[in-house]
Amino acid sequence: MNLNVTPRLGHLDRSADAIRFVREPWNMWRRLNNFWTSLWTYLELRPDIGARYRINQALRDRPSHLWPEWYRRFWEPEGVAREVAEFVYRSVARHSGLKVEKVVPSDRLNEDLKLPLICWFDWEMSFYEDFSRQLGVEMDADDWLMSDFYTVADLMAFLNQQFRKKSGRLSI
Repeated sequence: MNLNVTPRLGHLDRSADAIRFVREPWNMWRRLNNFWTSLWTYLELRPDIGARYRINQALRDRPSHLWPEWYRRFWEPEGVAREVAEFVYRSVARHSGLKVEKVVPSDRLNEDLKLPLICWFDWEMSFYEDFSRQLGVEMDADDWLMSDFYTVADLMAFLNQQFRKKSGRLSI
């Protein structure tokens, strides 16, 4: 005689199937909703390529100054450290897509170059982190508000001051 009795769990399997049947469309809807939300967020936070194109078009009639000449012409006479000027030259080009060789110190960051519009939403933080990492200058986050700077010259002067203060290089 066999005393091992296995209980029948068929009714539990059907209940689990019913729960899965109800949950799967809900999960699928949630994933689809997340996708659309991500897409809209991306569209809101991405750079404005049209504005970038228009700014580069406006800059095209200016003379081009490749890196060494850009530094010698605009920043060396102002006493800006070569490392700082090179960082700004390369980083602004990378973050904005602008032809930096045509940018002059008097260009306004928001009105002329429209940096908040043509850069990724987190460009300021990336710029700050790159500056800290590449030049070894740690700054307080409270010191760093791009809205405090009106022109390229203002930004360059601040970065140069931070670099000189942290590196102990007070003069050229």
